[in-house]
Amino acid sequence: MDYSGKNGAQIDPTWSGLDYPGVTSKYGTVITRVNPRTGAVEVLLAKPKNYFANTSWTWAKGAQDPGNAAVDTAHREAMEEVGAKGDMVGHLTGTYGENTKNGLNAYFIMRQNGPIDDAAWKANGETADVKWVDIEQAHTLINE
Repeated sequence: MDYSGKNGAQIDPTWSGLDYPGVTSKYGTVITRVNPRTGAVEVLLAKPKNYFANTSWTWAKGAQDPGNAAVDTAHREAMEEVGAKGDMVGHLTGTYGENTKNGLNAYFIMRQNGPIDDAAWKANGETADVKWVDIEQAHTLINE
């Protein structure tokens, strides 16, 4: 999918709220892989340092820098927060509330390419740990 140069409603009509004045927009990535040993689909979660925003485990995400497209933000945050590179293969419909006032998050789906760059996420200082989990485990950990 080509997301180049697009934001909010240009990507998905359900993302239109991200473009409203006063909304703190964050773009993130649900990073996926097929486990080479088991063949199961897994997702990569980040554990923020200091239980940031009352979150134990979450997806990589962050605020959009001026002049950057949504997908560029998602790629940047995937590398900074979990050390992942890959191809954007889709997106989740809808936006998700942030634990802060007026915050909305939207997520791309990334297929991981290559190994996780542990040095990148450790250097960022925002992430305490990363882990690959199956979809059921992700649901449980994100809702802790």
